Amino acid sequence: MRPRCIASVVGLLLAAAPAYAVEDAMYLWALDEQEIPQDAALDESPIVAELTVGNPAYVAERVTSATTIEVLDISGDTITVLAGHDALIDGQPEERHLVSSFVVDYDEPAVAALVEDLALEYDDSPSPEELRGYVFRHVSETKYARGFDLASRVASTGEGDCTEHAVLLTALARAAGYPARVVFGVLLMEQDRRVQSFGHAWAEIYVDDTWRIADSTTGIDRPDVWLRYVPLLELTEEGPGFGRVVLELTAVLPSDVYVKSGEAAR
Repeated sequence: MRPRCIASVVGLLLAAAPAYAVEDAMYLWALDEQEIPQDAALDESPIVAELTVGNPAYVAERVTSATTIEVLDISGDTITVLAGHDALIDGQPEERHLVSSFVVDYDEPAVAALVEDLALEYDDSPSPEELRGYVFRHVSETKYARGFDLASRVASTGEGDCTEHAVLLTALARAAGYPARVVFGVLLMEQDRRVQSFGHAWAEIYVDDTWRIADSTTGIDRPDVWLRYVPLLELTEEGPGFGRVVLELTAVLPSDVYVKSGEAAR
């Protein structure tokens, strides 16, 4: 039996923040909604966003470790960033992105059973998109109180929130031979002229010589919904002390996000 004390403490931390579900997706916590001007449009072009954070210098350092993100200004408790489409944590895959670990424990029987099920469902090695859909279907019960479960626990229960989705998807991707990692940050969503911002977790999977965002909290692509991911933190510690990295969420996730768009934002 794996020790659960660290995961329990982290679970209490995350459970203390309000969790929200929008459509068929799930998040750590949500920030205030924002209306965008009628003459503005959010598309695949870079956007300018203002993030209100507790430690601007620290967050600015974390943000600049991601591709396609540039810090434009730091003023008071706000940092202004220029964020391109599909921002990713920088760096090439390492051995740790392929191995089974304390958190991403794909060598445990519960995860191995899902790997066998995937082999029956797909003749060839499952693609990242097929893995994403599989995890979306498997983690069928939303339970925000789970906090931060290990991949084997998620495989056994089929429940959790975005952190459980990210951990299990990372485990199955590694088992299939793809380098993969768990990432925390901000998800921006625009629909019906409103922008919503969420503290979120997702996976990044390395395929075709590049990292790709993989988010299994939503099962299908929504052409009517604009999404933008802003990565702030990678789960670099996957051993029993992983709680130290997760605790950094309180330092990096913003308390408010204001999205600018169009020429007026530049």
